[in-house]
Amino acid sequence: MKNKNLVTELKRVEFSTSDDKISFEQHSYNGFLGIQGSEAYYNHLENLYNEYVDNIRENVDNLLFNDRCSLLAYLNDKIILFDNVKLDYELKNYMDWNSYIISCEKHYKENIKNNLGAKNEYQTAKFFKEMTDVQMSFIEKAIKEMNDLYNNYNDGGGKTTVEKPKESLSTQNKSLSEYVDDYFSRYSDGDTLTNKDLAYIFDISRPTIDEWKEQGKFIEISEMGKRPILYSKEDVKNNIKNGILTDRLTDINKR
Repeated sequence: MKNKNLVTELKRVEFSTSDDKISFEQHSYNGFLGIQGSEAYYNHLENLYNEYVDNIRENVDNLLFNDRCSLLAYLNDKIILFDNVKLDYELKNYMDWNSYIISCEKHYKENIKNNLGAKNEYQTAKFFKEMTDVQMSFIEKAIKEMNDLYNNYNDGGGKTTVEKPKESLSTQNKSLSEYVDDYFSRYSDGDTLTNKDLAYIFDISRPTIDEWKEQGKFIEISEMGKRPILYSKEDVKNNIKNGILTDRLTDINKR
């Protein structure tokens, strides 16, 4: 069944039951069969996307001449919405498709006797990856669209956020290490932090976390492809001790 709501569709992750006895054409993802190809799914999402954005722009036009503050708040809510859509999608689509496809391809080549089943599994994995790639591309597109709209109507020329008061670490009686340990313990048990923990602790968005990851500021300790992604508190603490993230710590007494 095809959803008519963009947000619902972009969070949807429904794979057909794994069965290497049938070809990828008979498998389905979010109601679309392999025989239809990823292009059909792309067209479906594009129609939903265009309809959704047209509605957003209509609402923007109505708010623009009445209340600019309400307009910016409205667009900021949409940014948060699609950031959460991305998080929800990533939690559901936990498979590392590239690694899985390589594994299937190796199995396909090595198991001559079970060649047909291995081939079906390999082609099905490729189909699922194509579909999830299409879905993620529209999630990213929606995030960019909402951010671009916000920036376009923000007088400051860019997205701004209200900074929360920060507590100077140097004024604490505790050592930096003790302070950070105490700070992290308020948000997560154990030795790890999730994307959600990091977003709250440092008062940042998911795209910023992705940028920091690319810069090597966090070391993932989870098995590849698993969700949620986990980060070592020790790794994050070392970044803070080295002055990389210190200024992002928010005053815990002002939460």
